[in-house]
Amino acid sequence: MTKLDVEELTRARRFWLAVTFANLKIGTKIMTILVLVAASSVGVFGYLDYRAARETLRVESFSKLTAVREMKAQQIEDYFETINGQVITFSESRTVIEAMRGFKRAFAALEAGAMVDHGTTDPADSGLIAYYRDEFFARLKPNTIDELEALRPEDFIPRAARARHLQEHYIAENPNPTGQKHKLDDGGEGSAYDAAHRIYHPIIRSFLERFGYYDIFLVDPDTGDIVYSVFKEVDFATSLLSGPYKDTNFARTFLAARNAREGEFVRLVDFEPYYPSYNAPASFIASPIFDGGEKIGVLVFQMPIERINNIMTSHQAWRDVGLGESGETYIVGGDFLMRNQSRFLIEDRENYIAMIRSIGVPEETIRRIEAFDSSIGLQRVETLGNLNLCSLRSRRRTG
Repeated sequence: MTKLDVEELTRARRFWLAVTFANLKIGTKIMTILVLVAASSVGVFGYLDYRAARETLRVESFSKLTAVREMKAQQIEDYFETINGQVITFSESRTVIEAMRGFKRAFAALEAGAMVDHGTTDPADSGLIAYYRDEFFARLKPNTIDELEALRPEDFIPRAARARHLQEHYIAENPNPTGQKHKLDDGGEGSAYDAAHRIYHPIIRSFLERFGYYDIFLVDPDTGDIVYSVFKEVDFATSLLSGPYKDTNFARTFLAARNAREGEFVRLVDFEPYYPSYNAPASFIASPIFDGGEKIGVLVFQMPIERINNIMTSHQAWRDVGLGESGETYIVGGDFLMRNQSRFLIEDRENYIAMIRSIGVPEETIRRIEAFDSSIGLQRVETLGNLNLCSLRSRRRTG
């Protein structure tokens, strides 16, 4: 059939319809017109109702997501307010004040020669090097990619004699496995340090376990020496002013509290990779310890990642808070990196790794995420909302 044939057929159909309609009775014509108008009206109003319903559902969905976001933000703010209160209250407690004085005296006694002088002893002659090589360095290296190629386990061992002495007794010779060194109450030498540890360690350890902190430290404000920690990782007994971790966010937190002039001061630093915790992201909060008007120490908490994760993931019950099959809430820092775990990494690790690889995440970052099984401080999230928020904060700072 040619184009001319089609056009002819179309004209014939129109002519037939016109003739047919013209031959209808007037009542039938009116009825037909009313039916057509009614049908058109139903169609128009149906479409308008559909658009209105769709917009209503969209608004409700966004309102629900906004409510979840605001609820999580408030929970996080409340949590940090609680931590601020805890670190101030604990630093003001008589127990912590006495513990700070006791550990400082005992720590100074080691330097004064109350213990064996390790200053001329090669650390390779002790069990400390074996611990650093077989435990610490072996666990650290998989989490550092290429960072440690030029380093050896010996490079992490503290130079100070008293630091090596305490690490030998409370870490290397501690019969408890890595991650459970906090179970030892007494170093077993009968020293002044052991006596102080035997008294105060169970109390501070109980506080840590009750509130879920990663670690708690007491630091000498004059020397920067970490005279006490609960979990006895390799930063224990080192100096935050001159030791191997003087350039970390832990040291920056300490310095801020060290320079504070009143006991109500609190300083919190963001998460950064931290070698003593096997390069996992670590955050610290510190407050000075005053005895009357005298500043005698600094109390530092190492922040628990799990508590923040539990708030943001609702204990991994996303569906129960209205986030459905794929919704999630997360915290993003000024560097656009996540500060809590991604839902997709938790629920479907294999597809999550494939997804971030497909969108161009660097392979080094992917290897770190796989090594830590974590997106914290690693996954970059640059959404329009994040960019606008950071731009707003920048204008406020410069305005």
